[in-house]
Amino acid sequence: MKNRTNSVKVRRAALALLTLLVTLTGNRLIAGCITGLVVEDATGESINWTTVRIPEINRAEQSHDNGRFQFCEISPGDYKVTVSALGFRTELVQVHLNSEQDTVDLLIKMVETSLQLDEVVVVSQRLRAFGGLDPSRTISGTRLQQNLRGTLAATITNEPGVAQTSMGPATARPVVRGMGGDRLEIMEGGASTGDASSISNDHAVAVDPLGTERIDILRGPAVFLYSSNAIGGVINIDRENRLANLPDQVHGTLLFQGGSVNSELTGGAALRVPLNPVALFLRGSYRNAGDMTAGGTTLENTDLKTIDGSAGIRLPYRTGSAGLETTYYQNHYGIPGGFVGAHPDGVRIEMRRRQYAADAEINPTSSFIQKVKLESNYTNYYHRELESGNIVGTEYGLLTTAGSLQIHHKPVGNVFDNGIVSLQGSLVDFAANGVRIPQTNERSIGLSLFEEKSIANFKLTGAARFDLKEMIPSGEDSTSAGFIRERRFTGLSGGVTTSWSPGLSHETEGSPSPLSLGLTLSRTWRVPSIEELYSDGPHLAAYSYEVGNADLQPEEGITVELNGTLSSDRGHLTGALFRNQITNYVIPQATGETNFRTMLPLYRHTGSDVLLFGAELEFEWNLFEGLTGSGSVSWIQGEERETKHPLPAIPPLNGMLSLRHQQGIFASGIIGHWSGAQTRVGEFEEPTDGYVTFDIFGQMRLNSTSTFHTIILGIDNLFDSEYRNHLSRIKSIAPEPGRSVTLLYRMGF
Repeated sequence: MKNRTNSVKVRRAALALLTLLVTLTGNRLIAGCITGLVVEDATGESINWTTVRIPEINRAEQSHDNGRFQFCEISPGDYKVTVSALGFRTELVQVHLNSEQDTVDLLIKMVETSLQLDEVVVVSQRLRAFGGLDPSRTISGTRLQQNLRGTLAATITNEPGVAQTSMGPATARPVVRGMGGDRLEIMEGGASTGDASSISNDHAVAVDPLGTERIDILRGPAVFLYSSNAIGGVINIDRENRLANLPDQVHGTLLFQGGSVNSELTGGAALRVPLNPVALFLRGSYRNAGDMTAGGTTLENTDLKTIDGSAGIRLPYRTGSAGLETTYYQNHYGIPGGFVGAHPDGVRIEMRRRQYAADAEINPTSSFIQKVKLESNYTNYYHRELESGNIVGTEYGLLTTAGSLQIHHKPVGNVFDNGIVSLQGSLVDFAANGVRIPQTNERSIGLSLFEEKSIANFKLTGAARFDLKEMIPSGEDSTSAGFIRERRFTGLSGGVTTSWSPGLSHETEGSPSPLSLGLTLSRTWRVPSIEELYSDGPHLAAYSYEVGNADLQPEEGITVELNGTLSSDRGHLTGALFRNQITNYVIPQATGETNFRTMLPLYRHTGSDVLLFGAELEFEWNLFEGLTGSGSVSWIQGEERETKHPLPAIPPLNGMLSLRHQQGIFASGIIGHWSGAQTRVGEFEEPTDGYVTFDIFGQMRLNSTSTFHTIILGIDNLFDSEYRNHLSRIKSIAPEPGRSVTLLYRMGF
């Protein structure tokens, strides 16, 4: 009853906040317009269904059947207009509106290309859409659709430096440069998912990637706007529910996805409806998959059923927009058993997440402030783990209330070009039954500053952040984890990136310099999580008896990264070297002991001084007309600094090579994945053999004046190879999925 009352209060407060923001925003008529015509460069014919964006004001629309687009009611100022379409190079144009009555008409010429370079952007942090920042990588368009799978981790696992940890197909979670858990922040629509996926490998990420428009992987100083401890970066799933413009007509998407390896059937739809003066957003999906086939046999208790949906309204006004949204996610899935430390029949997990969010964006006519963003959300997350006979073994509950304020400023004299001041706060109420973690309240507040400055051929990007966090358990106690008590932490973090390019000072937008180099130095700060501090009990679904350490100190890390990019009209080559030195790095260390009451292996959280270092290389090159080759290599090594003992759960050397052919509306390709053996393993960790697998796909896209269609047919693991993921907790009994015929159909209107 108390939780229900709190939920009602939060929703009422969000509605009141939205009403106040809309009332206070100016209604002065702003009549400036940006219009344009999109044509194919080679023929001059108009192109429909291109996506046109103005990131500074968070507005986007698609060109009509005559190739034209229009944005009006825009304040005077400088804007970047990006135009993208499947099969064409993304174009970027700088626009200046002189006055409120000014209209700028653009002619955008699109160049056909088989490269996917424009959909995977590797750049310095420029102010743009994702919280005002260019992400280090953006996965969208063709590349996203070809790689779309049932989980976020499986969807992005082909990206350099990305691996996945799991205890079955439903529980896959990304690992970036060896960093997982809450060292990698996962967000949906710019807000934390508010789930328990960072707590344990058996907890699924409460997001279904179906219907995703973009996935941003953010690294560098920009991550400190969102977190002090995201050493691995920030991953944001963007469904474009918060576009600030009223759609000119009903727009929507229908999707269907299937896979033979687990008899998966998935369907989803999304609608964006103009109901003047507001826009209505509706989205929903249902995913049903049976037990997975692996190693020539069926792995029992690996099925899943997922329901995901959201609804919201958005009110555009002349100086911005405001919106309300509610999201629901439900997942019922299995964790297999049948090996030492596991339940003989496995474990069933039922989880759900409800989120209510309100936000507003104001673009004032100010000489200093470019944009103000306010966001608030309330998340109610619950899951339970069921043993045989539907006996509840473990329950988790998370109630999260969070809010943020971002102020984007324009150039400050000759000191800064652009920047952001951000204030974040959150309240988390955590409760668990069956794992002996005390009910705990977590309070946190963070203040951060992000700035940019260009000097000749150099671009400087920097961020600084202060955090205060409190852990308040329900009472004091002495357990195997130590003396349970309230903990209070304060810390500083931040980073600086210096980018150099010989053409940076006179570079035109959309025409990148052929060479760029970057050096990043950052300091991270991470507070131990609730379970790392206070846990003392069995976690059956994770096959472990987990003991925390109430005396753990914050992790403090120093990261150095050197990267470079060579680019031309035919492709690009990108490389990076990085080194992370972290003190008090918390590891759930296998002790080799067994808790005989539960017959589960004992894991104890300990803090160590560690070193992680590695390298990444990626290329994409147009070999011949219509034929593109691409590939990547990722290597990372982790060890304790004093003993040189290898860290557990570190991905082995791995990479991929692919060939992609595109001819008109058709595309096809082959992708080879390879991994070396992992013999540098932590204590009591099993080594893993290397492997090679192949995927193939064919794609067709059809456009008409009112709809567009994309069909992708593929075969994953073409030769039905048996191989094992080193980061899988169930690799002793479960190889990775066998051969699977996949189908994706997407229709837009």
